Amino acid sequence: MSEEIPGRAVGDAAFAAKALVVTAASAIPLVGGPIATAIAIWEGEHVGRRVEQLVQEVDRAAKRVERKLDASFIASDEFQNLAVAAVDAARRAAADDTRRLVAAILVGSATIDRPKDLEADSLLDAVAGLSTLEVRILRAIWDRHAGSFDLADLPPEFEPDLHFHLKHVESAGLIYEVAGPTVGTDGGRYHGARYNVTGTFDRLFQLAEIVGGG
Repeated sequence: MSEEIPGRAVGDAAFAAKALVVTAASAIPLVGGPIATAIAIWEGEHVGRRVEQLVQEVDRAAKRVERKLDASFIASDEFQNLAVAAVDAARRAAADDTRRLVAAILVGSATIDRPKDLEADSLLDAVAGLSTLEVRILRAIWDRHAGSFDLADLPPEFEPDLHFHLKHVESAGLIYEVAGPTVGTDGGRYHGARYNVTGTFDRLFQLAEIVGGG
């Protein structure tokens, strides 16, 4: 679907004709119309690879939960605004894993199972700047099924910059530090720093679980 444009940065090198991507978006069950409208608002004659990938991820997610989609909410101005915010978030997100989360937020928010007190537009803005590693860290925290965790609880593969990435995730409002780190004697590994997850973190992964593959 895409063709390469010489002289562009690799991350934005692939561009698709807008009509093709809009047609693909329109074919997505129920949520496709608002996505197509959002693309028309944000994109010019061609559509960037990031938005093209978002359409693909939304398509996969929507088909998994088609029977749970809330048609009345999808027809609302609120959902159209969310679709615009999702396209903007996808354009800003540098990581494929982040765009999968964007798709999960958008589609999950359109289901009858969406969490209460959900502010999906704020959630889209929060995750747009996360890196692939930071999304993996979030997944590792969620997989522990705990409301709090220590630095030492996370896999060593996330070091040596784990503390840096956790601070970035904290700035997104998904976790918060409740006790500072101490340095152990085993090669300088951090111990003792404790973080709690926020309600926003819980709602993010509830959406990811709803659509599956998030």
